[in-house]
Amino acid sequence: MNKFKFITSFLILILIIYACGGSYYEGKRDKKNDTGKLITVATLTGTGDKVIMEQLKEGLAIFESSSINGTESSSNFIVWLKDSDGNKLNIIANTLDGNNSSSSINISKDGTYLIEVNSKVSWTIVVKQNR
Repeated sequence: MNKFKFITSFLILILIIYACGGSYYEGKRDKKNDTGKLITVATLTGTGDKVIMEQLKEGLAIFESSSINGTESSSNFIVWLKDSDGNKLNIIANTLDGNNSSSSINISKDGTYLIEVNSKVSWTIVVKQNR
């Protein structure tokens, strides 16, 4: 009987926590893996090769890339994320023109980053982060 009361009390406690939308653990959030509140921080557009400076915050960054293949013959659409000194950190996109791609990259620290686009056609890159 005592065991039954314990189990019943435990289940009621879990249901109350669940119903309130809370968590029994309120530890420090891990910015690098937090995908709860992504917002668009930049929408970059252009045609051809380009290097863009962008301020990024430490944590998860999502890059949604697309290129539009018009009359050009098919060619690569390549996008690199570089540090402020121009060192390659991660590839954002490497597709044929006319395709979409999405990449998630953990940004190690707040700062200025370079986004280098190599393309012969029009393109768009949407950058999302927690803010």
